[in-house]
Amino acid sequence: MALDLNRLLAKAFHAAEVTNATESLQQASRKYLEVFKADGMSFEAAPPAAPDEEWARERLLRPLVYYCESSGRTFPDCRGAYVALFVGSTLHAIAVDQVIAWAGTDLGISAEQLHELYGTHEAETALR
Repeated sequence: MALDLNRLLAKAFHAAEVTNATESLQQASRKYLEVFKADGMSFEAAPPAAPDEEWARERLLRPLVYYCESSGRTFPDCRGAYVALFVGSTLHAIAVDQVIAWAGTDLGISAEQLHELYGTHEAETALR
């Protein structure tokens, strides 16, 4: 069953038509700096024409959690990073914590479950 991404896209702190992806990402990063008062790195994703829960879990959330944890960012807020979601000809820049909140409400997956399922678990291993 296809997912309706409208509630996720509504959480964007920046949305713009894309004529040049590099320039659009630079514009989103500038907006991230303006809004969050910190530099932001993009995590890019593009949903298929009919995104479903499997896409959300395996192509968006799994790599996003890994990206946050492996880059040393604290999950689930993952400060200093945002999701650059290319939908059609529009780039939607969404703070990671908003994507995780969406996963909780629309997919029923908590941040703790995402960490357990997709996290690197490097901190737990290092403490043993």
